[in-house]
Amino acid sequence: MHPSDPLLTKSTVSDLLHCSERTLERLVRSGEFPPPLRHGKEALWFESVVQHWLQTQREAQLAWVPKTVTAARGPAPLHHPALFAMAPPADTAKRAPA
Repeated sequence: MHPSDPLLTKSTVSDLLHCSERTLERLVRSGEFPPPLRHGKEALWFESVVQHWLQTQREAQLAWVPKTVTAARGPAPLHHPALFAMAPPADTAKRAPA
């Protein structure tokens, strides 16, 4: 262990991730987060491991691009260009007077 890479407790890691300790346990169990080192009953993570995981999450979020809208996906979202191409409702005010 290097002094510049301290070990973090489950409580500290869950605070860094803004989640509960239980959610952290679920992330580890599902393989979405690195497993801890065990020191007796205590679960510990190197700070560099946690920071690396956060960086990979950041990169994945930055690489995200929205999916294109297709007709097979159901109704178009409100900002879909097809909604602006619709004809206006028929003008009923041009009726001949009775």
